Amino acid sequence: DGEPDGVVDTDWGYYFDPVGLDGEMMNGDEPFMYTGYYFTYNGLAALSAILTAAGDDADGDGIPDNLMALIVGYMGAGYPQDAATLMALADVIEGAFVAWAAYFGVDATTATAAAAAVVAYAQTTYAALVAQGDPDALMNTAMATTTVMGGVITGLGIDIDDSDHDYDGTNGRLVFQIGNSCVPVFEARDVFVSFATVEEAGVISEDILPEKFAVYDNYPNPFNPTTQISFDLTENSVTEVSVWNLLGQKITTLYTGDLNAGQHTVKFDGKDSNGSILPSGVYIYRVAAGNNVSTKKMMLLK
Repeated sequence: DGEPDGVVDTDWGYYFDPVGLDGEMMNGDEPFMYTGYYFTYNGLAALSAILTAAGDDADGDGIPDNLMALIVGYMGAGYPQDAATLMALADVIEGAFVAWAAYFGVDATTATAAAAAVVAYAQTTYAALVAQGDPDALMNTAMATTTVMGGVITGLGIDIDDSDHDYDGTNGRLVFQIGNSCVPVFEARDVFVSFATVEEAGVISEDILPEKFAVYDNYPNPFNPTTQISFDLTENSVTEVSVWNLLGQKITTLYTGDLNAGQHTVKFDGKDSNGSILPSGVYIYRVAAGNNVSTKKMMLLK
């Protein structure tokens, strides 16, 4: 009836959602409505299809590698960053839907035609989440799109409701152990204590002793309009932090000068050396300190 029944003492359970985000019972916005309102194998397979098509994030930049390759390819063909991203997202979602539909016996031609509705939803959702500043816009778009994938499959006359039995190796409800007794894990760690935080020439520095030179992923990424770049220095070094475009041209230098050993953070405001606002796109940030050099990718979206 939509009312909580209190605390239940149990070790196992199902994820069952008959209300969705708006709190109204079974009115069409529930994420698992096409799989009988349970989280089932068929629902999980839809999400898995999207993540597989998007690829792993081997370089750890927060953007799946297959998606990034498509974005860069479209940009190389002359499309602006925002358009290239939406086009790449369309390719990933269409490929995922066609692959998932094949599991239910839908031929590629029919699936490709039906995928248009799924692609349109994914593009609209992603653009809206980016506009809201959602740092997890890609993953949240993927999760939301699985609901639409289920609806389109159902619209083709295929019943994907596999909620009447537990997972049997093919489909069914996914059962979770939600209570357990665990042996605590005790760990011994070396702790580097921070004594002071100083800010000089736009660099926020913490007086700690890192074990190795390291440059971290910027946060947030994608970003608009600002992001932070953090790195560790193991010794006092002449350091330069700079931003480059994909053509190998230096856009701006964020910091240059001596820095002590420790953790440091530099803010990038999305502007070039002349103070002009940069267009949406993929950029490279480079940290050079003594003999150490490291580069990483970041994405500016508007």
